[in-house]
Amino acid sequence: MTQQDHTRLATIARLRPYIAPEYYRQLHETGDLPGEQIAAEVARLRGELSAVATYIPSALVREQLATPAPARVRGTYWHGSVLFADLSGFTALSGTLSALGKQGAEEVSAIINALFGALVDEVHRYRGGLLKFGGDALTAFFDAAVLEEDHARLASRAALAMQARMQEFGALQTRAGTFQLRLRIGVHSGH
Repeated sequence: MTQQDHTRLATIARLRPYIAPEYYRQLHETGDLPGEQIAAEVARLRGELSAVATYIPSALVREQLATPAPARVRGTYWHGSVLFADLSGFTALSGTLSALGKQGAEEVSAIINALFGALVDEVHRYRGGLLKFGGDALTAFFDAAVLEEDHARLASRAALAMQARMQEFGALQTRAGTFQLRLRIGVHSGH
């Protein structure tokens, strides 16, 4: 077996966790896949990457795509602007609705998905990336490496746009009554 054969088999082995088992078997046995199967797998993998990348800081995605190293863990400093948004009034809303059982839990889920979907849309519209989402708060980053000197301005504009979107959710009508929701946002720029 030549060095080229070893390299090819090693590359195929690295694909095993990422492609369908039947495609892996065929690739391992024949060394090739029909073009339509490759195109389908590439489309599926791109879709999964896009879905996951939404929840990973863009700087980490860019670094991993430029120099792939699975399981790489390290720390670094970034220059840019951080936006932290905290929802006020959500604890009362979720506590009251969850007491209604399954229907209340479904309503809480629908509200949180619509609300944070709208807020994250504003972060993305102003070219920020979601760093962390948890409970009733989110943290976003506006990377100076990408946005250059506009990072602080874009983070501030995103904060204002998020506040404007909150008007849709300010007096929220639910099956358990009306709840007042407010959004507190802080933006900080630096290293």
